[in-house]
Amino acid sequence: MRLIAASVTAVALMATAGHAQEAGLLPSLERLAKTDNPEAIYHLGMAYHTGSGAAKDLNKALAAFRKAAALGDPLASYKIGCYYDGQGAGLVSFDEEKALEYKLVAAKAGYALAEQDVGILYARRGNMAEGLAWLEKSASQGWTESLLTRISVQRDIGNHARSCKNSSVFSALPVSVRT
Repeated sequence: MRLIAASVTAVALMATAGHAQEAGLLPSLERLAKTDNPEAIYHLGMAYHTGSGAAKDLNKALAAFRKAAALGDPLASYKIGCYYDGQGAGLVSFDEEKALEYKLVAAKAGYALAEQDVGILYARRGNMAEGLAWLEKSASQGWTESLLTRISVQRDIGNHARSCKNSSVFSALPVSVRT
């Protein structure tokens, strides 16, 4: 959690600094990145990804995210997962398996948005129990979109199960969903 708080703080600093280059943040990140500081490398990746304080360059962003992830930064793993989940068009091929693998690293570290995404990826695969569990973890951190997604997934499960009332799935659902 401390890592996530530090990451959020650095992103906020980049956003409020206007031009990060002028404020000295980007050169500081570059110096730290040379020492293999995974958080600094992740934030450099975000600067390249968003074009904040550096020219937008998705190739450099992906390279930075890969290096930071290899050094253990869970937010960098999350961003790589996002690239495999569709943000990386032209850089990586869509690969739901890799998206799940990378996003799971950040979800296990407690990143609420990653928990939500992992829940959605599991639900897409038909593993509703695992999907709902991850959505619940995310929602319990106050991530309201996860709560709405969880409700939607539960409603869809209930609707499907009600259409198959004789199925074991229907009887396994809580009464509140069956009615």
